[in-house]
Amino acid sequence: MNFTTWQRCDDPRKTNGTCLRGSLGDVPYSVLVKLFGEPELIQEPEDKVDCEWALFLTDEDGDVHIVTIYNWKNGYNYCGSEGKPVHLITEWNIGGHSSHAAHLIEHIAQSARHAWIEDKVYD
Repeated sequence: MNFTTWQRCDDPRKTNGTCLRGSLGDVPYSVLVKLFGEPELIQEPEDKVDCEWALFLTDEDGDVHIVTIYNWKNGYNYCGSEGKPVHLITEWNIGGHSSHAAHLIEHIAQSARHAWIEDKVYD
């Protein structure tokens, strides 16, 4: 399944009921920013999340999927000085109402990651 379009979800109520559906490993923050723009930064001490993208993805069948991409317990909010700054995080969780959301994001991010690696190698 491929996606055809995406847009930001600026209404936090739309992400209610989403839960962990997958993960992304070894995907730099900079790749996600290039793909989806700047995330929402969360400045809550002891929160388990430091940043999050909330998106609507439309698949090739025209179905719309709500997706969240976020770090989990690896940033400054949860780990304090032992945590990573957001721009160095490469491990991400994918949330959604269905597993289709995770498959779409995994496909997008891995394609972008390979392009990012090729750019770094051939620069």
